[in-house]
Amino acid sequence: MAGLAGAGSWLCYFRALQRGDALRIAPIDRLSGGITLLLAVLLLHERAPPGAWLGTAPVLVDAVIVARS
Repeated sequence: MAGLAGAGSWLCYFRALQRGDALRIAPIDRLSGGITLLLAVLLLHERAPPGAWLGTAPVLVDAVIVARS
């Protein structure tokens, strides 16, 4: 199932690149790390160390800045 989901996400990613601007699409791909961290905390009740949040925050902020510019 993970392999199918991964393959599906890449197909969607490449389709989005065909249809849109790469500078707006690529940052969305970078959000996956932050979404994974958030879902692990909310759904799996994992305790993320402060370093995980500090490491993820700049990536998320950067993705938003690039996407909005």
